[in-house]
Amino acid sequence: MPRLRGGQRAPPRHLPSRVKLLLDVNLSFRLLRRLGPVFPGSQHVERITLPSRTDGSIWDYAGFHGFIIVSKDNDFRQLSFLKGPPPKVVWLSIGNAGTNAIGDLLLRNQNRVAAFAENPEEGLLVLELVEDDRN
Repeated sequence: MPRLRGGQRAPPRHLPSRVKLLLDVNLSFRLLRRLGPVFPGSQHVERITLPSRTDGSIWDYAGFHGFIIVSKDNDFRQLSFLKGPPPKVVWLSIGNAGTNAIGDLLLRNQNRVAAFAENPEEGLLVLELVEDDRN
């Protein structure tokens, strides 16, 4: 990392201001408290107004409003292959991991999520937990 005068390190790279996550219904809304400072503007599916809670309506909402869908649902992984972005999908291969482990995983991978958000050719990012990370 480049050094500044006085021997201090340059500040860490910040996420693009437009990285907003839309947490699927299979994830806890409590994640928003932990993720909000890093991913401002993020929402949970249960807290937005949709005509229905189908995968298709969530997909359309996320694409129109610039969200990246975060889910552990295989349906969104499949939609990303079939339709491509937008929206982009972060698919969590985590089994029955607890909310804390999921939050830790997303925060630990914030730079990967930022790079993924900026890459116009990528539509799916898979994040996995190793056995020691599960709560």
